[in-house]
Amino acid sequence: MAPNTEPVIGATERTFEIVELVDELGVARVSEVAEEIDIPTSTAHGYFQSLTQLGYLQRTSEGYRLGIRFLGLGESARRDRELYHLAQHEIDRLAED
Repeated sequence: MAPNTEPVIGATERTFEIVELVDELGVARVSEVAEEIDIPTSTAHGYFQSLTQLGYLQRTSEGYRLGIRFLGLGESARRDRELYHLAQHEIDRLAED
């Protein structure tokens, strides 16, 4: 399959860059992430505020960590994969008959 050549929306790319960095660090401070991805701290703070309000990040006394909202998304992704694999197995079995 050819790589997608559609342009990526910068804000979306930056949001996921932040989320993935917080995941990698476990707990992250706004200033730490801002420095790592080379954006102003005030800009990073806006992303962190939005992600926190939406439930994707959780503020703790040490910094920010991934929020509980990702659990639901992860569960959906896992469930969809399981259904796909079960269906694929059944399709293969029927094709053999």
